[in-house]
Amino acid sequence: MSVSNENKQTELKFAVGNICLSIKTKHPDIIRKIKTHYNDFISNQTPDLHIEVEYKNILTLRRKTPFLETRSWKVYKEKGCLVFNFPRRNISTIVQLNKKLNRIKFYTKDPSCQLLLYLFPEILFSLVLPKYYGLMLHACGVIHRGKGYLFIAAD
Repeated sequence: MSVSNENKQTELKFAVGNICLSIKTKHPDIIRKIKTHYNDFISNQTPDLHIEVEYKNILTLRRKTPFLETRSWKVYKEKGCLVFNFPRRNISTIVQLNKKLNRIKFYTKDPSCQLLLYLFPEILFSLVLPKYYGLMLHACGVIHRGKGYLFIAAD
């Protein structure tokens, strides 16, 4: 973990499946929660993906109709970039991904960091894993008598 004196951002790097993520933020609680959650994955690798988290609420979007919508989130396209909206009661989290899907702006006022810790990494990894010749599976694995068995299920 490193601190930049210039704008007092803290950076935390962790690697999952040979993909290194850098998360930078000025909010110490966000770094603390990420460090606790990804403690076994802390890395010194050069980051492949850069996420900048700003702790602020953005309630309105200037976008028209989403091109993808689920019960939990909406996706818009803006100048070739992806914009995710995660509306929650009085708090709306907005995530902007550049065209290469390697630079992410994450705007949230959610103190729990649930989206940053759980839902967003699943979405992000499903977008970028093919670029790294990987894929995400919903599965369970067991070892029995020295052999491994993988049980794959629908998400």
